[in-house]
Amino acid sequence: MIIGANIRKERILKGYSQEWLATKLNISQNVISDIENGKVDIKLGKLEEIANILEVDPYKLIDFEKNFYNTSNNSLGDNSILKNGADTDKIISVYQELIASLKSEIKAKDELIKLLQK
Repeated sequence: MIIGANIRKERILKGYSQEWLATKLNISQNVISDIENGKVDIKLGKLEEIANILEVDPYKLIDFEKNFYNTSNNSLGDNSILKNGADTDKIISVYQELIASLKSEIKAKDELIKLLQK
């Protein structure tokens, strides 16, 4: 899930849609959604391809939080998008979209749990 969420964050920060990324990768938008939601495993080659398209280091997709904010000493990481002058409103928007997506995922899992409990 972490890698998929990181792909989503980077894609949104760049202003790209899932459909745009899917077209670049020659796959369906549904597959991009599944990758971003951690529903499918992503192979290293595909991760590198996505990183190239998004123009980021593949390691940033693996460990975005470390590059975004270093919580161990409450300071910005060396490769922080804030440190590099990113628009804070855009970053807030990314996290709001991520939160909404995660809430939706939680709701779907809650519904699945209820079905399984019957």
